[in-house]
Amino acid sequence: MSIENQTNVIRLVEESIAHFRGALTAPEPVIPTAHALDTLMRASTAHADLASLAPDVAREAPGLILAIAPKVSEAVSGSIAADRVHFALGAASALLTVQPNAFHVDRLLYVGLLLADLRGFLCRSELNRRGDPLMRNIRAERTGDSAAEQSSAKPLDGEAHAPPAPPAMPDAVERWERGPNELRRVR
Repeated sequence: MSIENQTNVIRLVEESIAHFRGALTAPEPVIPTAHALDTLMRASTAHADLASLAPDVAREAPGLILAIAPKVSEAVSGSIAADRVHFALGAASALLTVQPNAFHVDRLLYVGLLLADLRGFLCRSELNRRGDPLMRNIRAERTGDSAAEQSSAKPLDGEAHAPPAPPAMPDAVERWERGPNELRRVR
């Protein structure tokens, strides 16, 4: 591995640990944990032996990640099982502390699964917070409820106001029915 690549991997490891530290003190630990896992996966994919490359991080990581696990589990309870969170964060800790072995790829995959689950959780949470305006609009259009079509989405954090409701879209799915001698569109 070139010095430049090694430096980039060390930077990713340090960035990952900084996100884990942020998750420990954040009122909402899911976002910094997702960032930490993303950067950790990039680092561990580039160089499997992170423990040798960043020994200071290897010493700090287990205690830090162990302290984060219950906070993340609580934040996503009802959406992601606590044992999945703990197991995957244990795999993340091992990526930082264990010499590469036959389970390195499995650890990466478990970390990747948790990262995907956390991202999904964040997306579902934001859609729920905003009242899922796209789905509401589609349902209203299908049922012909013009009052529901007029309701707009809640603004994203930092937006001054909600965007106007999108124009009604035609039904994106056409249904067809096969008769004995014909194919006809069903409304």
